[in-house]
Amino acid sequence: RGPLEKLVEEGHLMSYIHKGFWQCMDNIREKVMLEKLLAANAAPWKKWEREVPKGY
Repeated sequence: RGPLEKLVEEGHLMSYIHKGFWQCMDNIREKVMLEKLLAANAAPWKKWEREVPKGY
């Protein structure tokens, strides 16, 4: 806890509120879930019109 508090005091560690989509991808299960959303054109982060390559 001490090192983090020191970083905050020095202005090197900050945070902000993110109100958009966020999902971690720390393991294969999460990767597969995100790829399925993308392939189904249901990915909330997708802002482009290009098609998703086959195989996802």
